[in-house]
Amino acid sequence: GELLRALGGVKASASLLGVPLGHNSSFLQGPAFAPPRIREAIWCGSTNSSTEEGKELNDPRVLTDVGDVPIQEIRDCGV
Repeated sequence: GELLRALGGVKASASLLGVPLGHNSSFLQGPAFAPPRIREAIWCGSTNSSTEEGKELNDPRVLTDVGDVPIQEIRDCGV
C-alpha cells in the first residue's frame, strides 16, 4: 500500500531498492557503496539476465530499479 504509492505504483514482480547505509559499520564503510555496484553487476553486458523460470530481468515487468532510499530520511527515523 503505502510503499507502493511511494515508489510510484511499481507493478514489477520484484523491485530493486538501494539502501546506501554504512554508518552502522564498525570498521569499513563499504555497505554505503554497494547499491551502485550491485546495479552495475546486474545490468552489465556479461550478466545472464535470464532466470531459471525463463523470465528476463531486463524486462521492467519482472525487475524495476526504484533507486536509493535518501539517507537523510533514514537518519530522521532514528536509524
